[in-house]
Amino acid sequence: MSRLKAGKSPNEALSLTNRVVLNPRDHAALSNSRHVKITLPNQCCLIFSVEPLDAMAPGQVGFSSVHRKWGGIDVNAELHVVPFQGQDFIAEMTVDIDFFNKKKVTRDPYNTDDMAKEFLMQFASQAFSVGQPNVFQFKNYPLTVVTIKSIAVADLNAIKTG
Repeated sequence: MSRLKAGKSPNEALSLTNRVVLNPRDHAALSNSRHVKITLPNQCCLIFSVEPLDAMAPGQVGFSSVHRKWGGIDVNAELHVVPFQGQDFIAEMTVDIDFFNKKKVTRDPYNTDDMAKEFLMQFASQAFSVGQPNVFQFKNYPLTVVTIKSIAVADLNAIKTG
């Protein structure tokens, strides 16, 4: 287990990845895990995918402003971070979609089939938590926020064994 402090993501472009950012040394200390389980000071646990980046200060976990607000995460709060090695995969997910900035909206129609395909491509193999807001850029439309409403998972090992 690592004790790291909450920090800000090194740049805004990373908010579109919906991942937490770790310094590569901290990431290595967490077995270079693709996903981490973060226990907040209120004992709430969240699962995030990881983006290792040299620009992130050692000893910190970089969160986007959207994730800090959602999780009630104060900058410099002490967090417990451990590798997450779940064998589940998302079989079904229900989401709500809204505009990120209410001042930048469009009345143009969205092709929801194409939107779903793009979301799956941008966030393949990504960890999600129920309630988690995720910033999503679809084509040249205004930014949206995709909020996870429910997740149904399947255990790959159980499927393999029949």
